[in-house]
Amino acid sequence: MKKTISILVLFIAFLSYASAQMTSAKSLKPEIDNNSVICIDARGAADYNKSHVKGAINIDVETLCSNNAMQSASAMASVFASNGVSKNSAIVIYCKTGVRAGRMYFILKYLGATNVKCLHGNMAGWVSSRYPVTNKATTKSGGSFSAGSNSAMVCDKAYVTSKLGSATTVILDTREAADYNAGHIDGAVNIPYAYFNNPETKLKSSGELTSLFNNKGVTSNKEVIVYCKTSSSASYAWFILHELLSYPNVKVFDGGYSAWN
Repeated sequence: MKKTISILVLFIAFLSYASAQMTSAKSLKPEIDNNSVICIDARGAADYNKSHVKGAINIDVETLCSNNAMQSASAMASVFASNGVSKNSAIVIYCKTGVRAGRMYFILKYLGATNVKCLHGNMAGWVSSRYPVTNKATTKSGGSFSAGSNSAMVCDKAYVTSKLGSATTVILDTREAADYNAGHIDGAVNIPYAYFNNPETKLKSSGELTSLFNNKGVTSNKEVIVYCKTSSSASYAWFILHELLSYPNVKVFDGGYSAWN
């Protein structure tokens, strides 16, 4: 009974994100079965090898980054191609909390991938739907991924500095409150990434998230610059703000607070 309620709550929450950017476990299952989608587990190898969505390949999103920032477009494209992922592939990503999946989604869109979705509920949503899991790895090859990049999605320290004190730009720090209180970019507001999720539905509803951001002055009529320590939770925030809530002007300060210091 408890599992049934959990699945129902998850489905109701998903309805608020019935868009091209997210998919449900129910929709993903037949796509994996007929090989019409590449499902990527963005967690580390240890988690993947313990248990993962049957049919999913593993690309640890951290292997695409160096010093908390993305590697070159060509280096990242090469990783995807070697794992059988092409720029025009249908791709669905998941992890544990949405943070790693959000980072990989951001990277793929940055590189120019056109058909990318995140799995609503992530691994827990798949398991609660009682779909098959395994500890046996799936591998793919033969991908073709030409290097490209969308520079409008990212910004550097100089750009952030130029926006300090701007009435039309809000800087969002998605680190935990303790890290924010220990030091942050002048004028930045803090919404810890854990606030984006709730235990049952994982990602909160669009209404809850809109209120969360608006209450901190992160509104859609402003340019939003997001940062954290590793750019992972910042990318997750970008996914939510830009892709799900349709904020028109969102950038990730790639490299984050480490680059700021």
